[in-house]
Amino acid sequence: MGVGRVALYGLADARALALDAKRLCHQGIDPIEARGQARSQMRLQAAKSVTFKDAAEKYIGAHGAAWSGANVRALWKSTLAAYAEPVVGGCR
Repeated sequence: MGVGRVALYGLADARALALDAKRLCHQGIDPIEARGQARSQMRLQAAKSVTFKDAAEKYIGAHGAAWSGANVRALWKSTLAAYAEPVVGGCR
């Protein structure tokens, strides 16, 4: 199990992290799986904080350049604003 770059963690920090990992192993917990689950929980919490409106804006921003023109982007924005946002705009 790696803990990170040498530039980020000194020897004392690496030893402390290794000791924490050994303690988890002693409790019957796989430290790599525990770290993965913690990261998944953080991603889940971040995803739950995004509203439909935020997600729609990010989608249009990410894919809008590939669409045929500014009219299509404007149509997407106006359609979502008129029909979807009043119903699910604030939903997470």
